[in-house]
Amino acid sequence: MQSPILLLTAYLTLIVSVNGTPTTSSSKKTTSTSKAPTATPSSVATTYDINVSLLPSQAITSIPANRGQFDERTVNPVVLLNAVGTEDTIFFNAWTLDDPITGVLPHSSPNLIVTANEQQDVNGTASLTILYSGSKIKSFDLHYFWFGCAANTANGVASVTIQCTVTVAGFRNGKEVDVASYTFTPVVAETVTAPMIQAVLPDTFVDLQNVTFAQTDPTTQVLKADDFNVTTHT
Repeated sequence: MQSPILLLTAYLTLIVSVNGTPTTSSSKKTTSTSKAPTATPSSVATTYDINVSLLPSQAITSIPANRGQFDERTVNPVVLLNAVGTEDTIFFNAWTLDDPITGVLPHSSPNLIVTANEQQDVNGTASLTILYSGSKIKSFDLHYFWFGCAANTANGVASVTIQCTVTVAGFRNGKEVDVASYTFTPVVAETVTAPMIQAVLPDTFVDLQNVTFAQTDPTTQVLKADDFNVTTHT
């Protein structure tokens, strides 16, 4: 007969060989090491009504409250000497200031801005742009402006209003985004004076760097404009 101690030892050995060594779950909670996206401050947007009626100087001071106007500037009789320059961080290329008393009247008196072949032959396409040295603006939106057309006559000669179509093109990162056309028709053809009409841009004219303006024939037509409503993004 075997010893009870030997029997107990054999029994314990059998249990271990059948059940094996107890295991403990070693699964770990996985913690993602990917970082959350860093919040980027949203761009600052400022809207201006650029009215050609309160221009205190050729380097136009920004008036961000409601209206940056062009009307306090003294206009040189030689229109080509009245380059508009920068207004509320937007550069007006190939536009000059004028204070007409006949033809197309400014939307807000006494001044408006004009472009024709005289300005465009020297400075290129008439445009609003942020692509100039020292600009800190990322983009801008053009919402609306006022315009009309007059016959292109010799300096100092009163011009009559005439029908014209202006084509406005918006560019973002060098690519054309959209094009819109507007036609100005005086109440009476070639009348002595006529009010401007409003051109409201499509919603696509946002986040732009450049907006160009072209009338049907800049040799015979002077495009006159006033009260540009823009939002700039910094």
